[in-house]
Amino acid sequence: MSLKKEKYFDKVASQSAITCTWYRLLDTQDLFAKYVWMQLPLFDLYQLGIGLEFSILPYEFQPFSIDFEYSMPNMDELMQGIWANFDKIIYEIEFPWSFNWDGLNELTFQPKFRVFGRRKAKYGRAKFSGYYYDPPLSREYIAEAFSKLRLIRKPDISWKTCLEQLADAIDIDPMAVYEVISRFLLLSSAQDNSFCLGLSLLGTGRLNWTGDGAIIPYVTPEGEIKQVKYWTLENLMFGFILGITPLGYGVLTPRKTMFEMEDNKKNPEILSFMLNKARGVINRHTLTTWAYTNYNKPEEMTNFHKSEKVAMHDLIQTQRRVIENMVEESIANIVKNQVLLRQYKNAVLQAIAWKSKRHKWGFKPFKDTPEQQFKEWWIEHWKGMGLNETILNQLYDRLLPILDRIRETKVSVGESVRKKRRMLAFSPHL
Repeated sequence: MSLKKEKYFDKVASQSAITCTWYRLLDTQDLFAKYVWMQLPLFDLYQLGIGLEFSILPYEFQPFSIDFEYSMPNMDELMQGIWANFDKIIYEIEFPWSFNWDGLNELTFQPKFRVFGRRKAKYGRAKFSGYYYDPPLSREYIAEAFSKLRLIRKPDISWKTCLEQLADAIDIDPMAVYEVISRFLLLSSAQDNSFCLGLSLLGTGRLNWTGDGAIIPYVTPEGEIKQVKYWTLENLMFGFILGITPLGYGVLTPRKTMFEMEDNKKNPEILSFMLNKARGVINRHTLTTWAYTNYNKPEEMTNFHKSEKVAMHDLIQTQRRVIENMVEESIANIVKNQVLLRQYKNAVLQAIAWKSKRHKWGFKPFKDTPEQQFKEWWIEHWKGMGLNETILNQLYDRLLPILDRIRETKVSVGESVRKKRRMLAFSPHL
């Protein structure tokens, strides 16, 4: 086990690892900037459009509402190996308009188009009279799961299948799922196959505009290839497109922009916010080095035996190995193929991890789903990967009595070093 700890130390926590990470980040700065401009505006515009269509405010979306500021540590923090402070931006203070429909409508749209979200509410935040509500899990599913699962499962077919299985497990309208999937596919195609201001990257999008809009190829969620004509960005974000948008979804959009733009050229506040967020992510690229090395004292960087980060990582990995051994012990007589055996181990690890992520964004729908519903989704998901339903049930049922404790232990161990160092830095007299 010492060898595994040393490998982790050499890769993440040693002085040479930190130096190597810094140089690699400098080397990849241009490539990273391109990636950010291709991904962040795409995801943010997609989530804004879906939010307007489903009456979900921007602050409820992740990663739309995730942004951080960096500050230097003080001397007490440095003594505890804290090399950087990453403080989440308080949206209520910085962007109060993202918390109410009146503010969002006023800053985003021309007066005649300020109609979004007027009658949508959340439980405990508005009177029932005159409003309508979504089940909480449905909102979490739309606000978080779509973008996270897209990052995890790149191929469209894998992403679509995973989303549909989860939607079925928590009883979400299939047409709503279809609409949210198709919106992302539309925006992705427009980014690559046309030049759409605010979405496409200079040098990558094609200039195919005519006086009658732009035509892009579009692969439907069923795999059918169609040609789609659009006129404005909002047409793609939330507009009704005949033959693409399900009935009851989307709104009729004009051929001229609905956005409120000062002097017909200055971006509305929310689009400026998106662009500034992308610039901030790019400018903070090299700070990743300090995020990796945080909670790592100088003396811990020279000897892995002294590193609490390495010890924490090893505890988590020890737990993982115990779980994997349990799986192997349970089914080794049934499953002889080592590749399949590895898949069953991965499946059980997912059953533990997806309801106990420390970095929670994107996993809240799984965390909030009742255990039985989560199990049903999990079995369907892994059946689709070729695993046997009976064996999956057997493994889950064996794990169930200790599942909550394993998840709690995983989270508490993972947070232990950060909490300890922060407490000591806050109370240096202890």
